[in-house]
Amino acid sequence: MKEALDRLRLPRGAGVLAAVSGGADSTALALLLADAAPARALRPALAHGAHGMRPAEDPADRDAVAALARRLGIPFRHAALDPAPRTETEARRMRYAALARLAADAGCAFVATGHTADDQAETVLWNLLRGAGLRGMAGIPPRRRIRGTDVAVVRPLLALPREDLRTFLRARRVSWREDATNDSDRFTRNRIRRTLLPMLESFRPGAAARLARLAREARQARGLLDRLARVALPDPTVPSLPAALLRSVHPAVRRAILRR
Repeated sequence: MKEALDRLRLPRGAGVLAAVSGGADSTALALLLADAAPARALRPALAHGAHGMRPAEDPADRDAVAALARRLGIPFRHAALDPAPRTETEARRMRYAALARLAADAGCAFVATGHTADDQAETVLWNLLRGAGLRGMAGIPPRRRIRGTDVAVVRPLLALPREDLRTFLRARRVSWREDATNDSDRFTRNRIRRTLLPMLESFRPGAAARLARLAREARQARGLLDRLARVALPDPTVPSLPAALLRSVHPAVRRAILRR
């Protein structure tokens, strides 16, 4: 499990702000970062962003994460989303913006999130149902820059199953909080998690792991196409695209050129 951090190749001495909701996945992330910090000379900190979607539970979640930070002996930061977001998409955008501000204030170049292989599988399924192509199949990237900032999001647990993290926490005798909204079928992602993915697993155990592998392969293929597009069209600001160029390349590269 500790090898998950090795794959990210974070520079020694890097400041890493872990986004911790209080749930199992992000709590495991906090413990793993704290364990790895001395050997890798990392400077970890924990952050909790009250997302406003369930205000009655936000203070208890914040207090739980603050207590975890004290237990681990690392700094804690908190931000409330104001005004409260109206949708999950808006909450996600606001939360990442708030995390970028907290990271910058803490001198951290990285924000770490607790997304798992199960999250990856759910995202790939949701994107496929919405009609996504290769980009959607690539799912959640292991690293990306938060738009308009110098802060990068990293996801060390993306190859690990959710249940492995719960087993890890039970072995360490560390508790976590459950998000009540995870039980609501009002959200499409929850229905995928609670109904569709278990049904696929009943047909073929290991479906989630295979979907996560599909995401990795799709991300590699998209990276290759983007590289070919950059070679074919070094300057994407040209006022018009030569028809001969578009006719001369493979259709997949043509689509990558047009996206570029």
